[in-house]
Amino acid sequence: MAACAATKRAGELLSETYVHLHKLRATGLRYFTVYGPWGRPDMAPYIFAKAIHEGSTIKLFHLALPAATSATSTTSWPAPWPCLDKPAVQPGHRLYNLGAAGSDDVAHIIELFEKALAKKAVVELHPGEPGDMLETSADITETTRDFAWTPKVTVEEGIPKFVEWFKSYNRL
Repeated sequence: MAACAATKRAGELLSETYVHLHKLRATGLRYFTVYGPWGRPDMAPYIFAKAIHEGSTIKLFHLALPAATSATSTTSWPAPWPCLDKPAVQPGHRLYNLGAAGSDDVAHIIELFEKALAKKAVVELHPGEPGDMLETSADITETTRDFAWTPKVTVEEGIPKFVEWFKSYNRL
């Protein structure tokens, strides 16, 4: 398990323990590859945009197998407020996934960045590390059931909007 995934799971277990010991009601949100304005610079969308703009190399692992990640634009994921408005009815720990219900192809994602930036990406393929996830997908069944939420913005719509923000923010 990757270190980042392990720390997320450790946090969830710590929360579950605290809830159990103190008879609390808690709701956890698992965000899957969120991107959009003010996106984190250590996430793939920002890394891809920056590398393509600068002409730097994008390193893709697992030799860029088709399945990538369940990406969700910030214009399609909810703020946590609905969860605050609808707390658990009894003590316990709930977890909700927020992301696209399917995976997007890495090559397609990079093509969208290339189109939005009007530049070709320089890509280097590498084998992956043992334990790396080859594909992720958010199971949003419970999120949809409890909060009537589903993603609304496709990567085809969201990536150009992200690139607009990226250019503006970096004064390009």
